Amino acid sequence: MQNDGQSDSLTTALARARDVTPVRLIRRGRSSSNAHIEELPVLETLSERLARNGIVAHDTNHPHSDIYRSLRARVLQRLDRTRARSIGVVSLQGGDDATVTAVNLAIAIAMDPTRSALLVDSNMRAPSVGDIFGIEPQYGLEDYLIGSAELGECLVRPDFQAIGILPARQATPQSSELAALPRMAGLHDAFLMSFGPAIVVHVLPPLLDMGDAIEMLPHIDGTLLVVRDGASTEDEIEKGLATIGSERYLGTVLTGFLA
Repeated sequence: MQNDGQSDSLTTALARARDVTPVRLIRRGRSSSNAHIEELPVLETLSERLARNGIVAHDTNHPHSDIYRSLRARVLQRLDRTRARSIGVVSLQGGDDATVTAVNLAIAIAMDPTRSALLVDSNMRAPSVGDIFGIEPQYGLEDYLIGSAELGECLVRPDFQAIGILPARQATPQSSELAALPRMAGLHDAFLMSFGPAIVVHVLPPLLDMGDAIEMLPHIDGTLLVVRDGASTEDEIEKGLATIGSERYLGTVLTGFLA
């Protein structure tokens, strides 16, 4: 939770950042030709922690791992048809289903030897990717967006997979304003210039609970809707689909029915 001093400081930084256009950001001391995801700071990850949080895509012995490989194949086929580069994963209301789906999908994409992936916790009002991996970042997405940190300073990767993770450092009520900053729109290009081509997977805020996701959707090429079995009405689902729009809709993932 932010105190008043932190909120005032972020408000000032937001005012400055609105005038900053996206720029080429290269990791300090490296050129774009030799900076790789494999060279990011490595996060020691406990498999028990990941499994407890529903992260299983990397565990080829887990019975649900193939589900995320199948999801990867379907999503990448649709992205490749339109040369899309970014995915938003969103639920209708609050809950962890969108986060778990996004993390597993990003890991599955990174496991493909022909692909790279960047996982971004764009739910800055209630971030959870850091908790899933046990990250306590010095810098996060919000720091990059306001220009107080370079992209490479905000990224880590788990010890089991070459995937870039961009966590949010702390919850902020000013998430809509942060999402509207120029660097959010240019995030994929900044990563591309520094680390090479990748599919960017965004964990989005709930679609119907607040306006944050609506602010971010125009910056994302395609969106997966995550719906928990029996948790949403038909009207709510139709409203969510209309908000996403047919041109960005990649499909719906139904959760909550697996033991």
